[in-house]
Amino acid sequence: MLSKKIISFILCSMIFLMSCNYHSHNEEAYNIINQNFISIIGTHAYDYNTLRPSLNMPRLVKRKSAYPLNVIDNFESIKTWENEIVNSLKKDSIKECQSYINLLKSHKNDEFETLNLKKIKNAGLYKLYPIKDVPELKDNSTVGVIQFSQIISDGNFAMMVVKIQDNIKSGVEKLVLLKKENSNWVINQEFEISVW
Repeated sequence: MLSKKIISFILCSMIFLMSCNYHSHNEEAYNIINQNFISIIGTHAYDYNTLRPSLNMPRLVKRKSAYPLNVIDNFESIKTWENEIVNSLKKDSIKECQSYINLLKSHKNDEFETLNLKKIKNAGLYKLYPIKDVPELKDNSTVGVIQFSQIISDGNFAMMVVKIQDNIKSGVEKLVLLKKENSNWVINQEFEISVW
């Protein structure tokens, strides 16, 4: 029969290993964001002072300071867009379509901590400010609002949805499909799920 010390050691080891796995997954999400932030969000705001410039909008003089950008500081469940994601993948029949569908279907709707903006180190000229919900923005104090969904990954493929809204009324929800190449996460393809 196993002694109480051995059982306690085994239980503590299992809890430690499970927490390391959660931590490494969480760190992987920040690696994905940092390696692709500018590619996903874009640099339109550098020229137009908004994330979603309209047609024929004149270019503005570039700022000498950072571009303020609000970030909703909670990850939204990627399962919110499950049907739209599957439809987009099947419609465009990308090479790795089934790998992404399997990734989405196998994902359990885990709880995620609040987005830690201090861990986003590669935001270009944007200065990130946390907010709880999308505010009623009626001025040009920020270039817009973004929110990330949960980022799911199997180590080779990853996906997320990003909401990008300007500082007045228009926005887009983008599905971002990534794959790992030479230890780096690169964007494989993007789809617009909705535009307003």
